Amino acid sequence: MQMTVIRSCAQNDSPLQTENLVEVSSGGHVTKARNRGANVAVSDWLLFVDEDCTLLPEQYDRIQNILLKENLDTNCIWGVNYARQRVGSLWGRAYNWIQRSWVRLSGEMRGTRPSVENLLGGFLLIHRHVFSDLGGFSEKIPWGGEETEFLRRAKKKGYQARLLDEFEIKHQKNLNFGGFLRRAWYQGYARGLWDLKTSNISLFDIWRRRGELDRLTFFEFLACLLFGAIMIFASSIAKVEKRLHD
Repeated sequence: MQMTVIRSCAQNDSPLQTENLVEVSSGGHVTKARNRGANVAVSDWLLFVDEDCTLLPEQYDRIQNILLKENLDTNCIWGVNYARQRVGSLWGRAYNWIQRSWVRLSGEMRGTRPSVENLLGGFLLIHRHVFSDLGGFSEKIPWGGEETEFLRRAKKKGYQARLLDEFEIKHQKNLNFGGFLRRAWYQGYARGLWDLKTSNISLFDIWRRRGELDRLTFFEFLACLLFGAIMIFASSIAKVEKRLHD
């Protein structure tokens, strides 16, 4: 069973080189790059990997073996979590915690390859018939919520999102304070503008399942609270502007 890696990138700097690799210039519009790559690919399985995610050759081989030997469910959208970022800036570590927890808290992490509500857009493994049925990624959203919109449409059509929990990939984000704020604002604004409802994760859920999550330092915790507050504010602004234009 064939798989094509579709990598959206600013330049051809991928550490992974295979005969089934399509690199597409994103130009700041990730969804268009992914859709263009899918149109070029001829394989049954499409693996979307962003430029700031490192897919090692051995991880690629492992996925290929899973597809060949385990008859992976073609009606599921598969993802992995990002590896924990232990070094780098405070803002990068906090953002990494938010991303990892957003996936883990959206499902019960029991058994192997659990069903989840949320996956991260930096790594998505999708069978072509599912991708075609959903019409690809919405190009109305350049980035920041496009995977959420895709997964919500998939769920309405009866497809599941599941986590390949055998391994994690490295997401290279060493954010400064400005980059941290921009991501919080843009992602919150996109969720409000496009009504991207996410699974209901409350502070109570975070406390109740704290044993499943990475430990935070005091300042990382404050940074996460700041990110959440900005997202809520940006989402509210977007909803108000949307009502005014409707």
